[in-house]
Amino acid sequence: MTLVLSDGTRIEGITMNGNNYVSQEEVKESDLAGKLSHVSVEENGAVTQELENAALVQILHYNDGWYIALREMTETEVMLAKLRADTDYIAAMSDVDLEG
Repeated sequence: MTLVLSDGTRIEGITMNGNNYVSQEEVKESDLAGKLSHVSVEENGAVTQELENAALVQILHYNDGWYIALREMTETEVMLAKLRADTDYIAAMSDVDLEG
């Protein structure tokens, strides 16, 4: 199986263990950052699963590989992320410091 991230990054040789994707090659959080808006799982050239607005739950390393747990964000989480991004943009364009 292959995980295909939203930027086209492909993580090959994935197996499943429960609802975890397992990679024999090291996968770091930074490898997935900003690339989870659309994730598809391909098997034998066909898309078998798609996740929209995925969120990384965790990556754990065991003797048999790196376990990657993903989930789809709720509508509320997606709305809050958009609201945060919009607010940050407006603050930056207005030269307003939101950290204070």
